[in-house]
Amino acid sequence: MVLIQTPRDGDIIFTKHGFIFYAFGYDHPINKIIAYLKYIPKELQNQFNLNWIPFEWNFRNISLVRPKKLYSPKIFKEIQRVFKANYPEYLYFDPFIGKTVFVVPHHLIKIYFVPEIQLRHLLQKSNPDPLERDAIELIQMLSRKAQVPLSDFGIHGSLSTGMHTDSSDIDIAIYGAENFLRVKKTVFLLFKEKKIEYLNETSSDEIRMNKCLYKGRKFVFNGIRKIDELREEYGRFKYTPIRTLHFYCDVVESRERMFRPALYNIEDYFPADNDSILLQTHWPSQVISMIGEFRDVARRGDEVEVQGLLEKVEDLKEGNSYYRIVVGSGRENEFIRPV
Repeated sequence: MVLIQTPRDGDIIFTKHGFIFYAFGYDHPINKIIAYLKYIPKELQNQFNLNWIPFEWNFRNISLVRPKKLYSPKIFKEIQRVFKANYPEYLYFDPFIGKTVFVVPHHLIKIYFVPEIQLRHLLQKSNPDPLERDAIELIQMLSRKAQVPLSDFGIHGSLSTGMHTDSSDIDIAIYGAENFLRVKKTVFLLFKEKKIEYLNETSSDEIRMNKCLYKGRKFVFNGIRKIDELREEYGRFKYTPIRTLHFYCDVVESRERMFRPALYNIEDYFPADNDSILLQTHWPSQVISMIGEFRDVARRGDEVEVQGLLEKVEDLKEGNSYYRIVVGSGRENEFIRPV
């Protein structure tokens, strides 16, 4: 069994069945990692009633494929159907959220990729290919100009696993909230110097400003918690869903907005629909986004429009409770939009 010390969001897991999962968040049951499926062996493709990206990835002589979409409720149910029938060990009923989630049990892990370790391997490579050379050059430049140690960077995605082609993206991980903000500011300065260009493929890209072009290559950068920024404790909190809410509010604290889940503390609500009574009796103090698209989309002082699932959160250790809104609960049309 592969020894896993501290699973963190975005770690990449290759399993004994040939699946590639990505670890989700930082709060995991003992000997399991909550994760989402990213790649499927081509030989298993026909088990799933899904639309596929017309491209195959090669991982250590294994052909892998990816669904065109991974995150809609309909697709989640289809993937869950196949796993329930054929690979039930990857499904786990989480008693603290009251629903079944995907997990990778530790004993099914064949190879475990950590972005910071994969970057270390890349920097030591004697003959990097053109994409790898550009990734090294870009990360070293960001490290130098932002004054963030190379040890606080990582590489993610296909570049991390060696499945990349010359046209693949450069997916950069940055460990630590302050480091992420330094790099983001540096990227803006490099844009003003015309050394990079911003790339806006979705409306949230214009706000997040974490997707760019360097020498014609697309790169993205995202934040991952450092070990000393971890504060989750699996099993401490119980989450009870209530109903979907749509409202406006003010962001009063957003220091953890760059991570996944992204956290925004809120107040001063105004209902967008007929939810004023529910808002008055169930004041949510926090919006949490499980979806990467809504990371880093609002700062302290911003007014935002939110649609998500109202949950009651019970602290089983301290005995108190509060309410929060979850964006990315698995329901349709959930979002955070700056006003």
